[in-house]
Amino acid sequence: MNRRKSLFVAMLCIANGAMAQTVEDGLKDLYYGKYQTAKQNLEKAITAKPTDDRAYYYLGIAELGLENKDAAAAAFTKGLTAVPNSPLLMVGQGVSISLMAKLPKRNRSSKLPAPLPKAVTAM
Repeated sequence: MNRRKSLFVAMLCIANGAMAQTVEDGLKDLYYGKYQTAKQNLEKAITAKPTDDRAYYYLGIAELGLENKDAAAAAFTKGLTAVPNSPLLMVGQGVSISLMAKLPKRNRSSKLPAPLPKAVTAM
């Protein structure tokens, strides 16, 4: 009986270690530009641990790498639903909003910020 418990605990530790590596694997794939593989690994990480804000953030970045702006915004929003106060996901959502709104670049010679487009001010 004791041996079974020990074996069960050992299997849980091994499984937990394998799951924890999927976010790191996804990050490594992002680094090498393998966005589709990163997306798959990060989706597995989210399935394994739905409250890991890094997995949602990097999934959004992978979607941006695949030029799927809508899917990236959805990943950040879904992440904020799972982890409401994540600063990382708030930044990701801000990036996706600015990419979708196509905000004008700030003129570096002027001291005033660039005006927001009508679509952004209407929100």
